[in-house]
Amino acid sequence: WLIVVTDFQTRSRLLRSGLSPRGLAHQLVRHDDLLLGDYRLHLRRSLVRRRMLEALGAEPNEEA
Repeated sequence: WLIVVTDFQTRSRLLRSGLSPRGLAHQLVRHDDLLLGDYRLHLRRSLVRRRMLEALGAEPNEEA
C-alpha cells in the first residue's frame, strides 16, 4: 500500500498505531524523503497559528 499523508500529526499517529484491516495488524513503515527543514517549517507554522488564536482570544485545539 502507498498512503500519502500531508498532516504531520496524522502521519505520526499512523506510524505509531499501524493499520488493522479485517483485524489483522500491520505496522506501517516510513518510506519517504521528509526533510528536517519541512518539519521545522510545520512546527513554525503551528506555533504562529497557536499564537494568533491566543491573541484573538480563541482556544487552540489539540490538532493545532
